[in-house]
Amino acid sequence: MVQTVPSDGTDRSTEYTVPTVCVYFLCLFSVSIFCVSVFILCVYFLCVCVCFLGLFSVSIFCLYFLCLFSLFIFCVSVFIFCVYFLCVCVYFQCLFSVCLCLFSVCLCLFFVFFSVFIFCVSVFIFCVYFLCLFFVFLCLFSVFIFCVGVFILCGYILCLFSVFIFCVYFLFISVHIFCVYFLCVCGYFLCLFSVFIFCVSVFIFCIYFLIIDYRHKHRL
Repeated sequence: MVQTVPSDGTDRSTEYTVPTVCVYFLCLFSVSIFCVSVFILCVYFLCVCVCFLGLFSVSIFCLYFLCLFSLFIFCVSVFIFCVYFLCVCVYFQCLFSVCLCLFSVCLCLFFVFFSVFIFCVSVFIFCVYFLCLFFVFLCLFSVFIFCVGVFILCGYILCLFSVFIFCVYFLFISVHIFCVYFLCVCGYFLCLFSVFIFCVSVFIFCIYFLIIDYRHKHRL
């Protein structure tokens, strides 16, 4: 739209509304793209914080595994102490049986037949006692083997579960890193595009004012 005033020395002005509105909208569009890029950078910072939290959770898992290992070592030491105590008890029982044998030999000096009978009974009791101890130790050893097998099976299942969790976590971290990288690249290109549009809008705005000034001088 052009408005002119008669050439009698009065003021002359020219107003171009359409280019001005276009330049204004281009500036608004560049500013909005810049705000979107700033938002993407904030999202990237939040993703980095989430990665640090994941590393902290992995350290907590390692600490939990060390605690379980220390508990296992404590249980093994308690078991060794119990086995040692049982060996001491068996040793004293053997000494007691030897004392009984000596007492039977002493009685054999006084009563030959009665002492032979007592000796046979003591030998039988000792054999039965030895067999009982042998069966008790076999039962304890079988229970120990069963417990060790159950513990190894549980450890194997826990290891498989931990490997599965680690694989899932590694896959999640890989996808997360790829998404964050893609967002950063998009934010970078959006920033470049916003800067380019802003420069183009400033250039158009300068050309527009130069044209207006040139026409105004030419008409004067």
